[in-house]
Order: sequence, then C-alpha cells, then structure tokens
Amino acid sequence: MRVRIAILAKAPVPGQVKTRLGRRVGDRAAAGLYTRMLRDVAAMVQGAASGPVTLWHTPVRHPLLTGLARHHGFDLASQPRGPLGARLRAIARESLRDSEAVLMVGGDCIGLGPAHIRAARRCLAEGLEAVFAPAPDGGYTLVGLTRRVPRLFQGIDWGTPAVMGQTLAAGRRGKVRLGLIAPANDLDDWADLRRWRREAGSEVIWRRQPRGGYDAAARATLGAGGGNRTRTLLREPDFESGASTSSATPARSAEYNRPE
Repeated sequence: MRVRIAILAKAPVPGQVKTRLGRRVGDRAAAGLYTRMLRDVAAMVQGAASGPVTLWHTPVRHPLLTGLARHHGFDLASQPRGPLGARLRAIARESLRDSEAVLMVGGDCIGLGPAHIRAARRCLAEGLEAVFAPAPDGGYTLVGLTRRVPRLFQGIDWGTPAVMGQTLAAGRRGKVRLGLIAPANDLDDWADLRRWRREAGSEVIWRRQPRGGYDAAARATLGAGGGNRTRTLLREPDFESGASTSSATPARSAEYNRPE
C-alpha cells in the first residue's frame, strides 16, 4: 500500500506559533521549542516512512521549513487557507490523488513514534477507512485515511476536549470503518512542556545568548544558569539547517491493538 505522510507545520515565528506556551515562557523561547519539536517529528517520520512525505507549511515559507524538506527529501507545499477542518479535508484530498492512504500528523506531536506510524499503516492495510492516535487533551495527533471522508472534519469544536469524541461520533453516523491506535502527546502549554521535559530526561542549554537577549518571561520561568546560559529545553534555533538539535529522544508510546 502506498501511504503518503503529511506533516502540518507552522513557520516558527515568535509570537505566531505556540502562543499559549509563549505566554508562560516568552515568544522567542516558544518558537525555539517548536523548532525542536518540528525537527524531531520530521526525523521520526523520515525514519518511519515507506512512501512519500509532504511538509505542509503555513502561513509562509520559512528557511527552517525549506531546510527540513531538503534535508529529509520531503515535498514542500503550502497549506490551504481556512480553519483546521477545511485544511485537513483539502490536504487529505490532495494526498490521496497519488496514494492509497494518507497519514496526517502535526509538527508538534512529539509523542508520536515509528510504532504509531506502523500501527496506523497496518490498520489501514487491514481494511479500516480511518485511524486516529488520540491525544490526552481530547484531540488527536495522527489521522490516517484511505478515502475522503469530509464529515470527519465538519462540525468539530477544534481546540477543545470534545474533538476526538465528536470525530468518532461523526464517523459512526457515516458508517466509517475506523479505529484507534496508542495515544500520543502533542505540546501546547506549560503542563505539556513539563511532561516533555521529564520524558526527555535531559536539560539542553542555549549555546549563546540570542540577538536581543532572552525573553524576560523565559528567564523568570526557567531560571538563569549563570552568565549567558539559561536553563531550557533547546539550543538556539538554527533556521538554515535541517539537522535536529535534540539531545534525547522523548519516550514513545507502545503499540496496542485497535478496538473491535
């Protein structure tokens, strides 16, 4: 089965990405954290993929995204305009033009691992039409499809704990053959960041002070490590490179069987 993977990514512009997290750690730190997340997800997908991968960016092209696509051999495309549901429908439609199935994942879905990709691919190969990796916050971090099912993305209260339940209900109403694989975390807020920090099991410091200094909020929240070193989870983002800055791989969820 030819399976195309679609990574939904945002340009890591301070103040425009991970804004909830930015209110706690500062916009520059939040953008840097998202950079590491996206690099880790891209590296994981590249290692797990058995078919083509497209990096879908929004709102604009960015050197980091271009570098990641070049480094990993991904296709690069601009996300359609509109709310999340409309974008997911359009990306699924485009991806299924030349593939038998599509797996769509978010660039911040750090809990996903190769086991999730394999499990989703297997479920679809066995006859399911849709498969999801639930997230602890009530959403999902992966959706796989073998055909266009617009109803799965319509009438959903995106960004709320109701997303997964509403999606499954929509699938049942449409008699869609669907299943679930192991849950996986994404990272949206301070609680998610603390969990990721525990799972990563290491502290990574900035190599040097970024131009303009650290965000005051990041210094106050994460604490100074002395001199120009501030304790945080990332190194200073290198937007021209596609190489990962990760010094540790977060723990991955194990596979489990889909419900009957």
